[in-house]
Amino acid sequence: MKSIKPNLKNLSFFESTTSTQDEAKNWLKLNSNSTEPQWFWALHQSAGRGRQNKKWLNTQTQNTLMLTAALPFKSFEGAGAEGALNWGLLPLFSGLVLWKLFSPLQSDLFIKWPNDLGVLDSRGNFCKMAGILCERFGREQAHHMVGWGVNISGLDKNLGDPTQKDFISVSLEELCSRNPNDLTQVSLELDFWCLELIKAFEAEIRLWIEDPVFYESEALELLKTQAMGPYWGLKGTDPEGQLCRTLDLDDSGNLIVEPLDNPNQHQTLRAGEFRLSRKI
Repeated sequence: MKSIKPNLKNLSFFESTTSTQDEAKNWLKLNSNSTEPQWFWALHQSAGRGRQNKKWLNTQTQNTLMLTAALPFKSFEGAGAEGALNWGLLPLFSGLVLWKLFSPLQSDLFIKWPNDLGVLDSRGNFCKMAGILCERFGREQAHHMVGWGVNISGLDKNLGDPTQKDFISVSLEELCSRNPNDLTQVSLELDFWCLELIKAFEAEIRLWIEDPVFYESEALELLKTQAMGPYWGLKGTDPEGQLCRTLDLDDSGNLIVEPLDNPNQHQTLRAGEFRLSRKI
């Protein structure tokens, strides 16, 4: 482990590790009373993972930002008088940070519920630029970890079996290359985006702590009306394999869908219960 530029006191850097989530968990075991978040950045992960224990594969040449925030319970002391933060919204809010950071560069980017950032291709397939993994740890699951994987450039299109994926991978470089003028104005350096993401996320967390009720209301409205705009009306399947259309979010960030064969019977689904259709 060594310091890197930007030399932040709460940032640990690894040339290679199993997973930045593992590093964050190990740190939380030893620093459970810390009042500040700690960040973990790796250039390569040998056992990176996403939601539902899916592998996050990357090569040594792939320019992917792999960053995890370890959030000790005490770093959230002093949250607003209205009560505890709604932790079920953390994956969506972590995605919202990414959307705010990258959407000024690519206006087609949107959040795919609950934890991905990407665009739709000409066929209507979701092309994933970034993913988020939120995990809890410790007594009463009080400590939180948020991991981001963001494809910046050098994406290996041959990695894995594309027919077995729910999405198509895409990088920031690829999206910006569609307009050469955009590409010349965009940094593809990992250290730049590492610092930008840290600053953006910590700023959002401070706003959330200061006034949870107001922040959650405003953030959900932004998600519904802008950050998830292209997501509404897309088709997919529920846990029973029933074809549904995406409609809205409830106040806890759960997905509201309508079955195509019974549109008046809305369903509320939790993370992992909706699979977006892919057009091969």
